[in-house]
Amino acid sequence: MTRTTFIARSLRFYWRTHLGVLAGVAVACAILTGALVVGDSVRFSLRRLALARLGRVTHALATGDRFFREKLADETGGAPLLLARGTVSLPDGSARVNGAQIAGVDRRFWRLGATREFDGIVLNERLAARLGAKIGDTVVVRLEPPSWVPRDAPLSGKTDATVAFRGRVGAVVGDEDFGRFSLQANQVPPSTVFVPLALLQTELKREGQANVLLTDGAAPDLSRYWTLADAELVFSNHQLTTPRVFLDPAIAQTALALSPDAAGVLTYFVNEIRLGNRTTPYSFVAATGHEEGIAINTWLADDLGAKVGDELTLRYYVIGEQRTLREESASFRVRQILPTTKDESWTPSFPGLADADNCRDWEPGIPIHLDRIRPKDEEYWKRYRGTPKAFVSLAAGQKLWANRFGNLTAVRFPATVNVEEKLKLEPPAFAPVRALALRASEESQDFGQLFIGFSFFLIVAALLLTAMLFVFNLQQRRAEAGLLRALGFEPRLVRRLALAEGGTLALLGTILGVIAGTAYANLALLGLQTVWRGAVGVMRFCYHAEAATLVIGAVSSLTAAVVAIGWAQRGQLRGAPVELWGEQRQSKRGLVPAIVIVSLLGAGALLPLGNAGAFFGAGACLLVAGIGFSDGLLRRLETAGRFCEPNASPATARRAGLHALGFRNAARRRGRSLTVVSVLASGVFLLVAVNAFRQDPLQNVAGTGGFAWYAETTTPLYEGLPDGVPMRVRDGDDASCLNLNRAQQPRLLGVNPEELAKRGAFLFVGQVSGLSANEKPAIPTTASAWELLNQRDDAVPAIGDEATVKWALGRKIGDTLTYTDEHGRAFQLRIVGMLANSILQGSLVISERNFLKKFPSSSGYRVFLMNTIPEGLARTLEDKGFEAVAAQQRLAEFMEVENAYIGIFQALGGLGLLLGSIGLAIVVLRNVMERRSELAVMQALGFERRKLRWLVLSEHWLLVLLGVALGTGAALVAVWPQRARGVPVMTLAALAGGGLLWCWLAARTALRGPLLPALRNE
Repeated sequence: MTRTTFIARSLRFYWRTHLGVLAGVAVACAILTGALVVGDSVRFSLRRLALARLGRVTHALATGDRFFREKLADETGGAPLLLARGTVSLPDGSARVNGAQIAGVDRRFWRLGATREFDGIVLNERLAARLGAKIGDTVVVRLEPPSWVPRDAPLSGKTDATVAFRGRVGAVVGDEDFGRFSLQANQVPPSTVFVPLALLQTELKREGQANVLLTDGAAPDLSRYWTLADAELVFSNHQLTTPRVFLDPAIAQTALALSPDAAGVLTYFVNEIRLGNRTTPYSFVAATGHEEGIAINTWLADDLGAKVGDELTLRYYVIGEQRTLREESASFRVRQILPTTKDESWTPSFPGLADADNCRDWEPGIPIHLDRIRPKDEEYWKRYRGTPKAFVSLAAGQKLWANRFGNLTAVRFPATVNVEEKLKLEPPAFAPVRALALRASEESQDFGQLFIGFSFFLIVAALLLTAMLFVFNLQQRRAEAGLLRALGFEPRLVRRLALAEGGTLALLGTILGVIAGTAYANLALLGLQTVWRGAVGVMRFCYHAEAATLVIGAVSSLTAAVVAIGWAQRGQLRGAPVELWGEQRQSKRGLVPAIVIVSLLGAGALLPLGNAGAFFGAGACLLVAGIGFSDGLLRRLETAGRFCEPNASPATARRAGLHALGFRNAARRRGRSLTVVSVLASGVFLLVAVNAFRQDPLQNVAGTGGFAWYAETTTPLYEGLPDGVPMRVRDGDDASCLNLNRAQQPRLLGVNPEELAKRGAFLFVGQVSGLSANEKPAIPTTASAWELLNQRDDAVPAIGDEATVKWALGRKIGDTLTYTDEHGRAFQLRIVGMLANSILQGSLVISERNFLKKFPSSSGYRVFLMNTIPEGLARTLEDKGFEAVAAQQRLAEFMEVENAYIGIFQALGGLGLLLGSIGLAIVVLRNVMERRSELAVMQALGFERRKLRWLVLSEHWLLVLLGVALGTGAALVAVWPQRARGVPVMTLAALAGGGLLWCWLAARTALRGPLLPALRNE
């Protein structure tokens, strides 16, 4: 007989006992492989969504509030878009969606991703569902018209203007028709209304312009096509100007370098020019050249009665934070009186001024007192328009009126300089949006590893059950092994045959497990979309399994099963042939006492630290010590004497004797008993400990920062709201736990750190004491960590929510991220602090000063942390898309994700405990079957069947109660800092009751048949 034949016949003969081993391996493999397949499916689904939102787009140029020529798309072969934010509502006001994406598109856009071209107003499915709109309905689109001048700039015009238009819905598009289009790597699709490009250009008065350019191939070389018009520059009358009024500092510096004779100009609007008691209201003053003092024209000289040498005082507004106006003054001595001639080229086209027919129509965005305007002022405006009445030196003007938007309004050149040829502009760079989207999906949260972690206890329980069942099989066949040894088989060969038999079972179980793993993966995906939906939000998963994943799952499971079986058979078949015919001896104490002592010392060292992590570690150490203690207890029970007092009544003595016999029986197979206790104690510990980490927004006051409301607007507000902290916004990827993609560039919030520091807002869980990346994190005791945002460093300091930094970004304190500023230049952002679970999750917070330095044209505030909302505020700001949510509600939405993960862990851990309980039932059955002859003798001696059942139950109920007690006690220590959240008493009672029930059922089943026939084998 060959070895293969021997193994095959053994498998066939012992098929009943092998079924349990086969099932245990299959369960472990199914859980492991299924978890890995879940990871494949999540990544595949995210990749599919990324491709759906981009279609064939590979690169995108997005310039925000700056606009280039639409013809640039024709020159580069791309598709132009006009992209903005706004609100979409039904005409009767019954439904409104804030923060909608308004996309002006034409046929070139639809060709990049849709199955056909669409005309008219088109809604994507998400927006249509939120509005309850369908084809043929009318919708109202409202948005803020772009301003040539940033609205935070001086003299930027009105700040409350909105544009509204309505149209009939011509189509509703889904993902297959580019309805998910977005340039951000967000899991939730935007609510988008697609508007004909020409219509949106007309409504916004941006004819022939766009602010997004999409391509479906390699990024074009923009330097070949980029013109002054694309950079929003105008060269006319030998001077370079911009409709944005203030030239960007980099462009101004480049322009001045073209010629040594180039001259910078800064023109400003002043409230008055005063000489003594005489004033001239509302005049333009230009700063240029180097001469000190002030030169005035004859009109102003006559009006004030001024002459050379007189001292004039200029009064003017400067704009501070939140567009607060501050009037300041400066005095100059008259150095020259110039002839009055009309030359409007000195003055840029200030919104609200340039197009006004008379002074009373001025709307410059600052207070104008019309009663101060005289007839002669009206006459000057009609005759000379914006011609400056005075000139000061450029240095003096820049000292007074320079701002973050620039310090020049024009650069003048000699007639011989051809600026259009000589001025080399650096165009903005295309972003590789497709590559970034795929990277975001590939680097997303690994749900495969996550589910392995969630299922770890279940996998271990299955492997322990497998090992225990295999040990039962070997113990049943010890006599067979002794016979083989007596026939001359080498001990090594006997052990190899047993291991080969177990390996064959492991291989067959692995094959079944891989098949079952696909079903488990589908079940897990269904759970993520239903009962555990809080963990993934609005997400539909597609089942997808890579061949490599199945191989990895199978090989890993097979290896783990073989190792478990090999470890289980260790020592089972050792000894002389005659010893194998007898009962196996119990193992010695070994390292158990040392392990108990080390664990207790570890717990004692951790507890004084006082933090939650230390308590959890101490609880784990106590769990290990408790399991070691159980080993000692079982040894003690094995040799215990009496269990009652000598003077006890006969009935009590009989019951105590029965208990003593049961407890001793539990110690007879100490390995089995210890396995049961370990599995139950570990499972209870994990379930109780993890339950304590459930988040309750009502108890997390720090997470709200002490604010009652979190509010956002679709279009910015340029003044702060009462009783709140305003924040500037730079849109980016959602870096909250509601987005499974790896955020590439999270949204930025710019805030005045002092506003949060003085409130002691939010709780920090870590910070750097300085801005060096090599410094170790520290935990601050106060919210003074906000002051870190004001420290100067090569990188911009940033603070983020712990979930955002650790999980959404995969970063830690001291790490840096690369961002691109308004001018296309890369800069570094360094994480200097982390907040505990908070309403700021999903964004990174930087100081308002640094925010404006990197994004100077970004105007207004869109996020507000508020204590109260004044009555009627929401209705007043309805056109601005104002939307407020209770801070606790927002926090609860984020906490729901974490609680969902805890729910998954508890569900899978509960299955592990169920598996452990099944193992306990098998142990009961096995013990009873092994001792049927012993029980038959006891029955023959007069023991009633009821007492025999009680004997078996007392033996195994001890194990159940010991496991639950050890796990609960260790868990209570682990969760002591979170003890206010309570202990799941009902869950523990159900677990204990379930274990006791399994014991009762197993004992009842095993003792159901007649016992006396078992004596024939004695």
